[in-house]
Amino acid sequence: MVEHLISTSLSEVKFYFYRLYSLESTLDSFYMSYYLYYSTQEFMGIQLRKIRCLVTDLDGTLVRLPIDWDYVRAKIRNFLKTNHPLKPLLPSLNEVIQNEELMRTVLSMIEEEEVKAVEKIGKSPKLREILFKLKSRNMKLVLITQQSTRPAKIALSKLGILDLFDLIITRNIVREREEQLRKVIEIMGVSPSEVVFVGDAPWDYEAGTRLGCLTIMVGNRVPSAHIRLSSFLELEKLLDYIL
Repeated sequence: MVEHLISTSLSEVKFYFYRLYSLESTLDSFYMSYYLYYSTQEFMGIQLRKIRCLVTDLDGTLVRLPIDWDYVRAKIRNFLKTNHPLKPLLPSLNEVIQNEELMRTVLSMIEEEEVKAVEKIGKSPKLREILFKLKSRNMKLVLITQQSTRPAKIALSKLGILDLFDLIITRNIVREREEQLRKVIEIMGVSPSEVVFVGDAPWDYEAGTRLGCLTIMVGNRVPSAHIRLSSFLELEKLLDYIL
């Protein structure tokens, strides 16, 4: 166990003990047991890392966009005259389309559906409250998404949280998830161990864990994930453990 903790993060150790205590104890008991631990930011003589930046995905994580992706795929398959399943969509397009002009046309088709969907989003005061708490504790907030820039910003604006984000990386900048995370790390000047990444898809989990970020999954698409939440709003319960 000690050997494992040497290579793990402050947040991961806190969450590990939270899971143990939550079986039989209250959060108050957990806080009490960590009084000295919080004071020293140290565990068993091991100095642990601190989280400085929260990175989150958009669709399926912050909000579920009402997009019929099966319809979008069918529309693109018909346009490209292909039988490719186009799952996952963006990586599949890289396989199917070699012409950059054709790629721009297809991405515009997708953007059209994304814009229609985000226009239906309403404000989320609770989501803003959680993100504001993070900002008030000097946490940098970053959005990475495989949506394009226009619908991504509309979505954040509709949710009432656009002003809280320090950086937005969309597919217009970088398409592949791991490269999006690398770009965040580079621009924000943080190490992977200082990043908590919240996503919902298997490729989110793979990219985050491969780079060494504390990776939290929303939903049940990654049953093997160490930390899973039913919705992003549950992150509020973990704020004291990831900060």
